Amino acid sequence: MDEALDPGARAFASFELARRALANPRIVLEEGGAELILKRHTSMALPGSRGSVYLSADEFQRRTVLVWVTPSIGAPILEEHPLSQGKDVSFSLGGKGYVLRLEDVLFATERAVFTIRKRPGE
Repeated sequence: MDEALDPGARAFASFELARRALANPRIVLEEGGAELILKRHTSMALPGSRGSVYLSADEFQRRTVLVWVTPSIGAPILEEHPLSQGKDVSFSLGGKGYVLRLEDVLFATERAVFTIRKRPGE
């Protein structure tokens, strides 16, 4: 952003960039993907989404976690889905495919470890 802009114009430009990111959610991942650790009954912005896409985790039962992926604004990208440890689920966003995998369920701390990566061949 241009530092020569007055503070008001800079604030408006920052607001407009954030508004556009939320209105057009996308994910930009590093080549190897990313790891997330979520506590039960919480949500977290997906890496590379600039706060425009969230992963939520709920019920933990028998190494299975109920998950869903939603944009900051709009309809769910991935509806509530029971995901078992070691399994994955695919979803698409902006014409690109992603794979979300439940790596581990840590019952003692009520946390789940996930990885997200680009769908192979994308």
